[in-house]
Amino acid sequence: MKKIITLLLSSLFSLFLMIGTSFKFYNSFELISKNIFTSILIFILMIFVFYKLIFWLYKMFDNYNGLGDIKIFKLFNDKPFLISFIVIVLCWLVYVIAFYPCILSPYPSHKILHYFVIDNKFSYYSVFL
Repeated sequence: MKKIITLLLSSLFSLFLMIGTSFKFYNSFELISKNIFTSILIFILMIFVFYKLIFWLYKMFDNYNGLGDIKIFKLFNDKPFLISFIVIVLCWLVYVIAFYPCILSPYPSHKILHYFVIDNKFSYYSVFL
């Protein structure tokens, strides 16, 4: 039963990936219809890759004992506030680095410039001003 479900899921993922890629570049099935042989070959290759990946995930979670064996979860049970704080800071660090020295997104500054008619790039909310 696992092999049938795995094959079905890998086929669906491969089909959706091929159709999505075709619509991303051509907004139609043109990428698939132009290169039938290449599309079929890539489709079979993606089925194989997804099949191996999903089967590996099934195998990994069949031997799963619960969260008690993982060290990070034991640490979270001991110090939940500290671990939550570290995770939030690590996730927020991407925005700090990306928007340095101003940590906020650039949109509010553009709206202030638009309000004072200094910059008129973003005029899609001009009715409210």
